[in-house]
Amino acid sequence: MELVQIDKKKNQTVTTSRQIAEAFNKQHKNVIQKLETLECSEEFTELNFQPSEYIDSTGRKLKEYTITRDGFMFVVMGFTGKKAARIKENYIGAFNYMEEELRKIYAEPSALPPVRELFQTLQGLATDLGYSPSTANVRALSIVDTQYPELSALKLLDGNVSSEQERLLTPTELGRESSITPQTVNFRLTELGYQFRNEKKEWVLTDAGKTYGVYMDLKRRHAEGTVRCIRWKSTVLPQIM
Repeated sequence: MELVQIDKKKNQTVTTSRQIAEAFNKQHKNVIQKLETLECSEEFTELNFQPSEYIDSTGRKLKEYTITRDGFMFVVMGFTGKKAARIKENYIGAFNYMEEELRKIYAEPSALPPVRELFQTLQGLATDLGYSPSTANVRALSIVDTQYPELSALKLLDGNVSSEQERLLTPTELGRESSITPQTVNFRLTELGYQFRNEKKEWVLTDAGKTYGVYMDLKRRHAEGTVRCIRWKSTVLPQIM
């Protein structure tokens, strides 16, 4: 899951309460409780903590918060220890990087950022952070896809980029790419609101999940019809790491 995203409607960088919970290894409900008991002004709260929803593994809509950089700093001031300090540094670095990209893009409102240069910059950053070349490639592409969907057609300038985008992977293959178990992959995809299990214990794509996942029929049948499964685009990898 990416630490920081760009809110294109408000032209600002944000994170979410679920991302904070995962990064600091805390239960989401406890982060929510902390947010709702902060002793800050009503004006600060309205500007920096926006309530929203996500779909959990059972298909329920649950509360989360979208949080600005200032809101993030206010929330995590009380998180202490060496590990917490390192995570704070990573978050601050992510905010700084995304805000710099935002400034570049909106310096000339009518201009689109150069796709090749943006992709290579993000790819280099991922490589510097220790990711393998193939995973760095996927992470860079994912950020371009997520933050600037209007650039999709221009990405065809790079043939290797489009070939990565077309890869469809099972949860097992996603786990192999990200060094986690298939069970953890399914859990994180569910937490992201991309899938849920129905009453038949079948995985079902949500509307958000259809951006990254597709149904594929397996070459076998049962009493109720053809067995199908979900395959995931490799561009979802950065979000489950």
